[in-house]
Amino acid sequence: MDQTEQEQPAWIESRWPAPDHLHAGTSTRLYGISQGDYESLNLGDHVDDDHQAVMTNRQQLAELLDLPSEPFWLEQEHGNKIINLDTHIPEDGNFADGVFTTKTDCVCAVLTADCLPVLISNESGTEIAALHAGWRGLASGILEKALPMFSCSPESLMVWMGPAISARNYEIGIEMKSSFDHLEDILQKDTFIPTRRDHWLVSLYRIAMLILKAQGVERIHGGQYCTYRDADLFFSHRRDGGKTGRMASLIWMRSQK
Repeated sequence: MDQTEQEQPAWIESRWPAPDHLHAGTSTRLYGISQGDYESLNLGDHVDDDHQAVMTNRQQLAELLDLPSEPFWLEQEHGNKIINLDTHIPEDGNFADGVFTTKTDCVCAVLTADCLPVLISNESGTEIAALHAGWRGLASGILEKALPMFSCSPESLMVWMGPAISARNYEIGIEMKSSFDHLEDILQKDTFIPTRRDHWLVSLYRIAMLILKAQGVERIHGGQYCTYRDADLFFSHRRDGGKTGRMASLIWMRSQK
């Protein structure tokens, strides 16, 4: 491994004013054992990667971060369902695109490869959530659905947006744009940048930020990466034609002893 490779991270820690016992961030694609299209730290077990390689990658990440428990892995559906782990029972399954908890040592997780991972916490780090916010999730209100699960007001929450595709590399068509028509009063006119007939460039970061601010959330962090552009760091569903791995965004509260 050369010096450049050594300087590249396997984990991007969230930068926000969280208490010391709260941990959050997103994995990169580096330092795993997956091969080919899924090279190398693929954490998604729903793609065509070797299952044992994915399990080994997950274990390596758990050891790197000294996780207190196995992450709660969702079966994501590009919707707005959020599981409350405080009341969840295994028989209910894990089909959802968000997870919330007030439990310590419980690791909330979402998988992405262009969609926007959104991590949320209250000021004291006693309530947390992880959301998978692609265009379908944002359009169907996953952010608006998550905020009332917290016992505090939106003004008291803080949000970190993990790596997602940027507007420069994310062109959408009329169907996707129309799904946001009901948010016309929130989304500013320059949110959708015309490129050609019935096509626009759009930033998931910007849509999420405008929705959150409309709900009263002001402390919003992150949003500086592009999964499509930064091929050495991230998987990208669009860049790689749909055959690619997944990064994991995790948030957890470690027990204070």
